[in-house]
Amino acid sequence: MAWFQVSFYSQCLSHSAYLNVLLPETASREKPVRTLYLLNGYRGDHTDWLLNTDVNGMSRTYNCAIVMPGGENSSYIDHAVSGIRYGEFVGKELVEFTRKMFPVLSTKREDTAIAGLSMGGYGALRNGLKYHETFGFVLPLSAGFMGPDSITNDVTRRHFEARYGDPAAWDTNEGNPDYLAKALVDSGAPLPKLYIACGYNDRLCVTNRAYHHYLDEIGFPHVYEEGPGSHEWSTWRWALPHALDFCGWYTENTFVNPMMVEMRDERYLGEQWKEAK
Repeated sequence: MAWFQVSFYSQCLSHSAYLNVLLPETASREKPVRTLYLLNGYRGDHTDWLLNTDVNGMSRTYNCAIVMPGGENSSYIDHAVSGIRYGEFVGKELVEFTRKMFPVLSTKREDTAIAGLSMGGYGALRNGLKYHETFGFVLPLSAGFMGPDSITNDVTRRHFEARYGDPAAWDTNEGNPDYLAKALVDSGAPLPKLYIACGYNDRLCVTNRAYHHYLDEIGFPHVYEEGPGSHEWSTWRWALPHALDFCGWYTENTFVNPMMVEMRDERYLGEQWKEAK
């Protein structure tokens, strides 16, 4: 397993972007590997998944590269006022850069997935649907859905408008996952395979369930799953492997531990282990 810490100047962000990249040792130009673009949540950064989950083991188990950029509390969208293009960065610039920097990454749509938690779950959903020609799998986990109903005062209004623009135009806004999903279904274009997960103790479960029902109504095939846990890492530790299983990327472990021998001897075993098989 190789771990790369990368910094490059982003035209979309107008500053340097930082990311971590995990690359399995099986990767080669002759046998390109799949790629998971994995987004952090609000107040997180490009180290979150690396420090809080076993993404190293998942990269091996699912034989895929994992690219983890920083989200900078951006919601991973193109901001209406500043013009900084976080959505284009994730959906286009980052993909193009990593494929150029690491030519062992597959360029096939069916080998490319985007996932994230909370704000990153929303970012994965928004950009996976918008850049559906790039991402064959879209895997939002505990997605933090945004909409005009989040506006409660002048401060939240300014915050919303700076990112999304006019709240009155939300129905046709590219930050609106409802609009993106319906437009994609109506277009007749190939749909990405969509997996949505949320902890059933998470208050965001309400909006995730609502989106699941909306997708059923418009005929967008998907898998929706809930499990134990709130808005916390224990939830995302079970959800991400489930999402990768959904992709069908599991790879049978062929590693043989050279230190493995049979040394079991009843004389040295504690009582609690003697019945173990």
